[in-house]
Amino acid sequence: MMHLSAACPNPDGSRRFTNQNNVLGDVCSYVGNHSVRWLYTFTINGDVTINGDFAVYGTLIINGNLTVTGELNIDATGELTVNTGASLDVGQNFNNGGWFIFNQPDTNNGSITVGGDFVNEEYGHMTIEGEGGLWIEGQMIAEEGSTLDIEDGGTVVANGGYVDDGGIVTYDGEEVNLNTEMAGSPLPVEFTYFKCLESDDEQMLVWETASEINNEGFEIQRKESSDDDFYTIGFVEGNGTSNTMQQYSYAIPVSHETVMYRLKQIDFDGGFEYSAVVQTGMRASNVYSVYPNPTNGQIYLNGGDVNAFELYNLSGKAVLSETVLDSHTLEQHVSLYLMSAQSGRYMLSLYTPSGMVTINLVKE
Repeated sequence: MMHLSAACPNPDGSRRFTNQNNVLGDVCSYVGNHSVRWLYTFTINGDVTINGDFAVYGTLIINGNLTVTGELNIDATGELTVNTGASLDVGQNFNNGGWFIFNQPDTNNGSITVGGDFVNEEYGHMTIEGEGGLWIEGQMIAEEGSTLDIEDGGTVVANGGYVDDGGIVTYDGEEVNLNTEMAGSPLPVEFTYFKCLESDDEQMLVWETASEINNEGFEIQRKESSDDDFYTIGFVEGNGTSNTMQQYSYAIPVSHETVMYRLKQIDFDGGFEYSAVVQTGMRASNVYSVYPNPTNGQIYLNGGDVNAFELYNLSGKAVLSETVLDSHTLEQHVSLYLMSAQSGRYMLSLYTPSGMVTINLVKE
């Protein structure tokens, strides 16, 4: 039995969808096993649920959301495209024996979740790129003759582990071994930014991650001009596995000399990677000031116009970030934010024609 609205297409008598069956922005639900017929195209622009297994022998294009409660099987003749912002949720196993087609650089910026195993079969070819994510509850299995390309920050997480049966897996063009390099930590932590904020009486490292996999935490490493190498001065705990933005901060000793810092990101299994290097002593001469400080919200800027600004709370989160043309715009936007913000300390980073200036702000 099928539950359809007027805009939901009817498959043929064998429950096969054809190229006349485009789902145009509606919510449609189908009961039983269904398929996309060979040489035919089925495009999903709305929300579709298949309460059963779904097999693709032709072409399936997802611009909206598809939920398959059973297994999803892509035949060797099948093609699947998950476009920007779309999602695919498979309740059981996902067996890919065909192709994922990417028609634009940021295609597959949505997400794919698999309740069982993901098997990239002998003729299976797949690419995850941009903000695309493949989240697998079971195992990821790469059979001989298959390829999986992970590019430009794409994410693959398999909670049940990784099985290399001879398939090819590349990360940003470099081949990786599922049984070693991806076991427990398939992809490195993806940093959004890592910066050093400096004021006259305080210096702070702030960073943000877009995704984390088995991340135990970050060693804070420091190197002065007289040192031969970096050495560890502290540690900040990570957030394990996460696909949401996470912000971090670490207060460092105030120094007006050039000191270099980096992060050593450590996995629970002992694997690690290094961040980029930032350094102190790079701020501009501080001719800028903000008043009143402390403030109840309204602030004014002395020193002239700036190119851009960022406002951070003490957890290291950038709560406001804009490119501005004049000081009046900055005053308006920062004041508007602070008036409704929690009391506490903030750091205002100003990007000026002569460099960066950071000012400590106190909201009463």
